[in-house]
Amino acid sequence: MEVSERVHIIPAQYKVLRIERVKYACPCCDNGLKVASLAPRIILRLIFTEEFLVWIVTAKYVDTMALFRLAKSIKR
Repeated sequence: MEVSERVHIIPAQYKVLRIERVKYACPCCDNGLKVASLAPRIILRLIFTEEFLVWIVTAKYVDTMALFRLAKSIKR
């Protein structure tokens, strides 16, 4: 068997993650609704994932990319 390796790049892919939580209600009593809790977050009420924030900080401070260039690359 002969094995060869090649390096392949996958450009950045931006996806919207949709998190669905089930609501439970007891039909016989009036105790209100129960909703599954969300996973813990670093910054609450932020639409970006932690991985996206790490990518922005790395590009800004390690790769010294200007924020307007980051915004332009995201829009593409």
